[in-house]
Amino acid sequence: MTGPTPLELISLAADVREGRADPDEVRDLLAYFCVTVNRREKVPSELLEYLAEAFQRFINGDRTLNAALGLTGKLGRVARNAPNDIDTAFVVLMRRMAGETTENATSHVAAELHRGATQVRGAWAKYKSSAFIRLRLERVGTPYPWTQNEVETLDRIYRKEWWWRKSAESVAPAKDVG
Repeated sequence: MTGPTPLELISLAADVREGRADPDEVRDLLAYFCVTVNRREKVPSELLEYLAEAFQRFINGDRTLNAALGLTGKLGRVARNAPNDIDTAFVVLMRRMAGETTENATSHVAAELHRGATQVRGAWAKYKSSAFIRLRLERVGTPYPWTQNEVETLDRIYRKEWWWRKSAESVAPAKDVG
């Protein structure tokens, strides 16, 4: 049984967080986990992180176990414009990283993309975690991809999000060499 790539695991975890995961994909992932454990093979760290987040949401009483794992379907799961909204949220994040407030960033992005400000604010609200994941994936392969300023900016942007504390561990400022 071939397992998912780290990118697929990160993407699925984001889908679960945002309530748009395909329950069949989650079942396949859980079956992969069981086979991996039964074979006494190393479980990918991204899969363990996904499970830990799900169990924590269940323990905290935020979701039922099925919902926390992503096994319950959401009515109208994936909006037809979800890819556009994820792209929109990413552009908002880039403006936020450049120092703009949420209000200014969403207004500028609405004008740039010829979308309504309400649509842009909705895309940001719904897909801001996906925007962070995309930014993080763009930095893969860079030994120290984050400056101290970037880490502080990300913390200001996301500190109220329940998932940020764990995600913040994945970004570390570049170390001065010399």
